[in-house]
This record gives sequence, structure tokens and C-alpha cells, in this order.
Amino acid sequence: LKNLSKGIANSQKAKTPIEHLKIITNPKCYNYTTKELNILTILDNLPSVKILDVSNVQLDLNTILRIRNHLYYYKKITVLDLSYCNLDDQMSNELADGIMKSKALEKLYISGNYMVKGLSNILYNLAFQPSIKIIDLSNSINCDIIETATSIHKLLKMSQTIETLIANNIKSLNRLLTNDFYYALGDNNNLVYLDLSHNGAFSNIQNLGMAVSFNALKNGSLSYLDISFCGNSEQFKYFLQGLKVSEDDHNNWYGYQFNPKILKNTPEYYNKTFHCNLETFVFNGNRLYESINYIDPKNANAENLMKIFITQSPKLNTLILNDNSFNNYFLDSIAEAFKEKNNIKYLSFSNSKINSEQIKSLAPIFYSSLP
Repeated sequence: LKNLSKGIANSQKAKTPIEHLKIITNPKCYNYTTKELNILTILDNLPSVKILDVSNVQLDLNTILRIRNHLYYYKKITVLDLSYCNLDDQMSNELADGIMKSKALEKLYISGNYMVKGLSNILYNLAFQPSIKIIDLSNSINCDIIETATSIHKLLKMSQTIETLIANNIKSLNRLLTNDFYYALGDNNNLVYLDLSHNGAFSNIQNLGMAVSFNALKNGSLSYLDISFCGNSEQFKYFLQGLKVSEDDHNNWYGYQFNPKILKNTPEYYNKTFHCNLETFVFNGNRLYESINYIDPKNANAENLMKIFITQSPKLNTLILNDNSFNNYFLDSIAEAFKEKNNIKYLSFSNSKINSEQIKSLAPIFYSSLP
């Protein structure tokens, strides 16, 4: 550390600003503390830091106060990684104050900490951050789920810059997402990447499908969706059904028609049309074999929803269905879709349960022309 401090002093004399600071510790060799790493002294001498990565370092309140002040006064940090830093509510509240004044922050990683109510305070302040693009709050297992779900909805509603939201491994989060979350997602223009995997079942997965549909209808940017290990797999059909929306649906959600030229109470007003601009869909760890006759290609009385999803999603090129179980109808639907229109460049069934008979259903895929 003496050599590091000397190097920093030399860089200042040479007027060569240090913009990237990463602290790396090896807990297998030694359990470092903040005091021993002397982060406070280092930060005091680095006003030009833009990237600060102290992930996996056990921070204390004094260090967080220094980071807060750096955000507050210097306003130059664009990337801040505080993953697995043992942050609690008191630390997170101080950090939230610094975030409120930091106008340059673009990427924030705060996964794997011990915040309860403090996480929602950070998310709320990030909603007013003019540059934030990426937020990773995964593995926040101690957070207040209700307040976190509410803060995520407000973030999507108010932020004009958020592009990536990673909110996985937060138990029961999906169940507590309110209608306001789905309304905000459908109306958001900037969000590209959304990961809600390993959060349990959705209370209304059809609303998620409708939000994806409205996002596409309004030329939103949502292109990546991961809802792996979402609990009740039989609800998957309702997600697919939700991708078809009508003017009546839009009016019920947002209080006005998307196309005001369509007259109310006419067939066109209630007609549901399919919209989906996803490029990547990840749906790992589910059982897609019970009560799935709605996608039976031989059932003339039911829509082949999986086929519609693949063939009518113009940008879909990656479909990841790992660790799943399927019935023959589901795989038949995918094969039928490939015959009609094949935009898929990457299709994965890794670690899925597929028997010899089901392999036959997939055979036509391998004879389809590649995009």
C-alpha cells in the first residue's frame, strides 16, 4: 500500500489523473478489512476516478461516507461496483444521498448485500439520475420485497435512461409486482434488458405478456427477457396469450386509445393483434408438459401460441429453454414454426428432459434452412 500511495503521489505530480480504481482481495489467503486496505486515503487523492470497483471487499460506514462524498462533490464516477460489500441500511441511505448528486453515474452494481429498506431508497434516487443505464440488484435476499417492487415500478416509470435491469434471485419479487409495474414496462422506451429469473411465480404473468406487447407496439426497446425458474409453468400459455392486445386493452391500461381513429365498441376496437420485439427469450427450469394442449398443432380448436410467438416475432433470434421438460405438442409447435419461418440463430435445450420420441418431433428443425 505504501508503494501504491507513492505511485498515486507521483501520478499527481506528473498531472496524470488515475480514472480506474479496482481493489482485489483474496479471502482464501487473508480476510482483509477496509482499514487495512486504506481505501479512505486512496480515494482522498483520486478526485478524477471514473470507475470504482470494490466488489467483494467488506466495507464499513466510514468508507461508504467517503464514497458518498466522492459522488457528491467530484461527480465524476460513471461505474460503481459495490457487489457483496456487506452494505446495510445505514450505509445504503448514505450512498443514496451521494447518488442523488452524482450526475455522471451510468452503471451501478449492488448485488449480494444485506440491505432491507435501504435498497428501495437507492432505487428511488436512481429514478432521477440523468445518466444511469445499468442497475444490478440481484441476490438482494434480505430486501423488503414490497418496497423493492414498488421502487422498481417507479424507476421504470420515471427514468428516461435505464437500459438494463438485473433483478434476479430475489425471492417472491415476481409475485409482488403490481399492475403499475406492468403499465410502466409497457410504456418504457429505453429498457433493453430485463432479468426477473429465479424470483418465483408471477401473480399475473398475462400482464407481463401484455406489457411486452405494448412495449413493441409503442416502439420500445425491450429486446431481452429472462423469466427462468418462475414457478408455475402452466401459466406460460397466459404469457403467450398476453402478447395479443387490443385498443380496448390499451384504453383499460392507460386511459386512452393508442389509435384514436378506431371507433369504440366496434369489432376493430376489440380485435387483438400480436406484437413482440424480443430478440432473446430465456425460459429455463420449467415443466412444459402438463395441460399444454393449447399449443397442439393437431387441435383445430386451439391457437398454436408457441408457433405464433416464433413466427410473428420479427426480431426473435435466440430461444433458450434449458433445464426443461416438454410434451410432444410443445416440441411439435417449435418444429412447425421452423418450417414456416425460421429467424432463430440460437436454440438451446441444454439439460432438458427429451426422450427418443420427442427427438423425432425436433427432427424437422435440423432440415430447416438456417437464417
